[in-house]
Amino acid sequence: MSEQEQNRSTVDQLDARAQALHNQRPDRDLRELDILLWGTLHQLCWGGRESVSERFVVDELAINAISQASIQSISKLASGCLLGFRLVNEGQIIRQLEQVYSPIQLAHTSANQIDEQYWLQLHRLANEDLAHAEIAFGVSPKLARYVARASVCQLRIMSARIPARFALRFDSDTIERILSHSRGMKEARLLRIRLIQQAFRVRRLQ
Repeated sequence: MSEQEQNRSTVDQLDARAQALHNQRPDRDLRELDILLWGTLHQLCWGGRESVSERFVVDELAINAISQASIQSISKLASGCLLGFRLVNEGQIIRQLEQVYSPIQLAHTSANQIDEQYWLQLHRLANEDLAHAEIAFGVSPKLARYVARASVCQLRIMSARIPARFALRFDSDTIERILSHSRGMKEARLLRIRLIQQAFRVRRLQ
């Protein structure tokens, strides 16, 4: 088999794995977390760019599309296999997880419920299937390993100290197509398959 044929075979196998991952039964907790993140962004969009920028890195096109959508239609953007957002402050999070901590610190902190939910769900999935967690959450292998090894207490302390900041995992104009198009659900499904395919290929190169 030539090198070109081997590469094509590898890509076909990765695409098949991506399709299988997308077709598996949706993770209810993951979908509810995605809805929560989209709902939070929707709420912040009403406050303008300054409010949005505290937690999300998105452009005006995305802000306009989301602010004009109803809260019910926002659920079209959510998935039970792949979050629509990726972290933009991974380095800061990893440095915090590398620090020594004491459980007593938790008595003096008040964690953001959204952040706590995010980290606990990533912790759960990373301990079940590390590769799946990396793809579903769009995080690096290093962060996924750190979160898997962390205790629940440590994650709660970290989430109280460092707010997670998110960016979209796809182009902003895709949001408008999903929300406004009659075939929006099909568009969303194809988009997520492409994102999973891309994630598998990135992992192969790492």
